[in-house]
Amino acid sequence: MTIVERIKENSEENLRLFNAKLVPTVKPERILGVRSPKLKALAKEIYGSEEANIFLSQTPHFYFEENNLHGFLLGCIKDINKALALTEEFLPFVDNWATNDLTAMGLKCFSKNTAIVRPYAEKWTGDVRPFVVRFGVVCLLSYFLGDAFEQSDFDLLAGIKIKDDYYVDMAVAWYLSVALVKKYDLAVMALKENRFGARVHNKAIRKAVESFRIDDEKKSFLRTLKR
Repeated sequence: MTIVERIKENSEENLRLFNAKLVPTVKPERILGVRSPKLKALAKEIYGSEEANIFLSQTPHFYFEENNLHGFLLGCIKDINKALALTEEFLPFVDNWATNDLTAMGLKCFSKNTAIVRPYAEKWTGDVRPFVVRFGVVCLLSYFLGDAFEQSDFDLLAGIKIKDDYYVDMAVAWYLSVALVKKYDLAVMALKENRFGARVHNKAIRKAVESFRIDDEKKSFLRTLKR
């Protein structure tokens, strides 16, 4: 069977209908309804094969699940230069938040090579394509809020060119909410300075207040910063 046939044999109608609502930027006819663990297992099974290599070169894919499989295959790559090159090739075809996030968060070799990845993440956040920008933001969230953190990342996110895009705004709010867990004082300073639009600002606070990793005293203070 072809890769697409193997994907299709795991499709579920109820999941297809659910995902069609979850990823409205993808046309319903492009959604099969296959669970991510199934696609991740398939990626691990075929990675390194000639079939997988051909599949990675066959963008754009038609189905949502093909794109997700593509993302999981990228996550299997251990060589950082290969991972970056193939990620750059794939990014123009990412058309929804789900494929974007599972790919951005699953690139294990990125976490071990942050010095090499940083200029790419900065470039992606400076793009004008919403899902490329979101990809950069989710990379910063996933790999650069630990030892690789730089305070200038707040400037980077505040300077994003795309304004009032829902998927970009929600990614930045997500980043800030995690920064409030890991870099509380610096993140609070950025909020106090009103560096971000009201939607991003308030969503970040809301997500932080809902977090179990922030104590009640800090939550009470964060509520006073709402705009």
